[in-house]
Amino acid sequence: MRFPLRLTADLALGLATKTLRGADSHRLILHLAPVARAAAPRETQAVSSRMDASDLQLLSSDFCLDAVRRSSAPVVWIGGGEPLLHPEIGRLARRIVDTGRHVFVHIDGACLRRRIHEFRPVSRLFLTVQFEGFEQGHDRRARREGAFRQAVDGIRTAKLSGFLVCAHFVAHSDTDLAELEQLRRYLEARDVDGFVVVSANNFLRETSQQKESEPLRRRFHAARAQIRSRRWQLFSRLLESSLPAAKFLGVSHQELGSGVAATAACEESVQVS
Repeated sequence: MRFPLRLTADLALGLATKTLRGADSHRLILHLAPVARAAAPRETQAVSSRMDASDLQLLSSDFCLDAVRRSSAPVVWIGGGEPLLHPEIGRLARRIVDTGRHVFVHIDGACLRRRIHEFRPVSRLFLTVQFEGFEQGHDRRARREGAFRQAVDGIRTAKLSGFLVCAHFVAHSDTDLAELEQLRRYLEARDVDGFVVVSANNFLRETSQQKESEPLRRRFHAARAQIRSRRWQLFSRLLESSLPAAKFLGVSHQELGSGVAATAACEESVQVS
């Protein structure tokens, strides 16, 4: 599970630019949400693939691409609602990759097998499949029987088609570390190329409101420590700190050595919604 050298270099350059210019507004990660519910606030969890298109609010590819071009962020994270519900998502991902950015398309995997032909397998694109536990726990949180199998089938399809695949694990306050370890081993056996762990919004609220939050924090850090790659651990911290309402997770420059400096830079992200 190797962290891409080109991504490391681009993030390091972004951090150097921020440091030299003293630009606090310089971002390393840009979040795009091209799909959202029309009648409700944008949710953190993926929208069900069975939702009727009339219930969705879609941003045009040109609008999203313009937001990317106005940003200097080397990484673009396409998430929000389920991106595969957007009719132009494959074209949008290709156009963003062509700008020289690294693109992570954050999906639940349910529609991937049907839509994968719309993407292009290149080194700057990661199809990122979300998990919230092993099979039983994931299906329970997704409120859909078979959701785990669909996600795994999506990974298999992507790997057979030559794509890079990242597993995105959402940790909750009641996450079973043994279950996470089981999931990690299971997905590594299926040759996922990356693994990130972030905390759920309800976890963040609990740790900020409870007086005895330190055990929960240690539990979460133990979950993230199960990632076998130190660079993916640091990228997880970068990703989480870029999400709205996420708390800043500081990282020392000593910790960022060995060519991975920018992967731990904690930046505020742009939300397009």
